[in-house]
Amino acid sequence: MKMNNKKSYAIIPNVAFGFGAKYHLNNDEFMVFAHLQFMKQVGLENTTITMVDMLVKGLGWETSTKSRDKKRVVEAIEGLQLKGYITIKHEGKILKDVLVITINKELEKFEAETKVDWKENPFLFKGFTRIEWNEYNLAENNGYYLIIITYVKWRTNPELKYDYKICVREWESVLNVSDKTVRDRLEECTTFITKIAGGHYHDKHGQVKQEANTYTLNTEVHNPSKIKETHQEVKKESYLDKERQKVTDIKVISNEDIFKQIFDKKTFIRFEGYKVWKETECPHVREAGKKKIESMYKSPKKGAKEAVDRLEREYQEYLSNQKKQSEWVDRQMASMDEYEEYVPSYVPKPCNAITDFLDD
Repeated sequence: MKMNNKKSYAIIPNVAFGFGAKYHLNNDEFMVFAHLQFMKQVGLENTTITMVDMLVKGLGWETSTKSRDKKRVVEAIEGLQLKGYITIKHEGKILKDVLVITINKELEKFEAETKVDWKENPFLFKGFTRIEWNEYNLAENNGYYLIIITYVKWRTNPELKYDYKICVREWESVLNVSDKTVRDRLEECTTFITKIAGGHYHDKHGQVKQEANTYTLNTEVHNPSKIKETHQEVKKESYLDKERQKVTDIKVISNEDIFKQIFDKKTFIRFEGYKVWKETECPHVREAGKKKIESMYKSPKKGAKEAVDRLEREYQEYLSNQKKQSEWVDRQMASMDEYEEYVPSYVPKPCNAITDFLDD
């Protein structure tokens, strides 16, 4: 159910994200807790009067199996009660009776601390995050989406005065799902959550590592065509991000243009990218470049095969020039009293960009 009252909002205690703590909410509990606050009746500050059937309908959780729909809601509100978020009063059976549900505002003052072996300092969950009506609507009754929206909003709060980065392992814990599911859920949120990929660096062992990502929330209302366009672009970027994480060659990671020459189908491969591919020791870069070159050879588009042949000729000329230069240096070192000025004979040929022969 969409919320249209621009004055309505929900308060989420941040202990709800506290994985490993008794206050941690799953996706259904999180969604129901927010929904209960948005459906509060006028004149009732922290109390909602409702029924299970009404909650199923309001949450948009109706399927062809009504008993399962009701069970899902009952499990969520019972979980909220067990974890101290709400109290429920009713006289008969919870499935059929009128429910008087009161929100426990004290949880907004609670704190939870979680220690993990992959982070030096413990996670501290305290305070609360306010979710506005339009932010709630973005989730479309999906608890995972609402958790992501709320967590990003909390962690990007300007009052925190620092740039908080969220790694995949943290998302796994907050959402209580696998690595693959995290990536799937985040990709599904790309129309309103923007990921800013972390940079790459060398650790103390010389291994290439990637910093955690940062995220921003976008509540703008997009038109359908814009959403489709944005989703397609983000899907492409998401694919490239996944490829980037497998790369260990710092020349490729640190140069976005060279990276796209090798991994992006729509980017023309030029001499500098071809050279890096030929000389890389990274298996993933080597394989990606091989596939791209093979696809160019097989492409029916005019000029594709010729472009590869030209790149290979330029590379062989470059190697020949390097060999001659090395031999010249050796001669100079062997006879310091002789002077011979060496002028490289190889000059890179201007690239006639052929940008439309790559297969989609």
